[in-house]
Amino acid sequence: MLQEAFLEARKRLSRYLQEPAVPVFVWLRGVVLDTLADFHCRHLGAKMRDVTQEVYIQCPVSSQASSVALAALLAGDFTSPSQAAIREETVAQVEGLLDRMDQIDREVLILRHLEELSNDEVAAVLGVKKAAASRRYMRALARFREVLLTIPGVED
Repeated sequence: MLQEAFLEARKRLSRYLQEPAVPVFVWLRGVVLDTLADFHCRHLGAKMRDVTQEVYIQCPVSSQASSVALAALLAGDFTSPSQAAIREETVAQVEGLLDRMDQIDREVLILRHLEELSNDEVAAVLGVKKAAASRRYMRALARFREVLLTIPGVED
């Protein structure tokens, strides 16, 4: 998919360079999202196989595996079952809170924290001025904090 995105970016590059309306990272992000949407339509709509039925299977350890990789595989995760359950429950609660937030608040938080875009880049993606993007981010962060504090034990 990434190769396809780079090929598509190469095709569109001359048009972008003629009139760069947004920062290059934001433009490239748009190309990748378009490519991802195209892949989704082509592959999930394909009649040849059902992609939703695929399951990841860890590769077996080969004779060429490093001792570090082997140790990591054998050691596993030292999280206790109760710690794992608490973490999964907290993650589910936070996801639920995010799902209940306004779409614009959620989008601003995702752009800033997951995609790690700068305030200028967020403004370009949303098509607003930098000051407006900044205000939206601060309001979204305050709203998220309010609802996050409703989860028992979060303040601790």
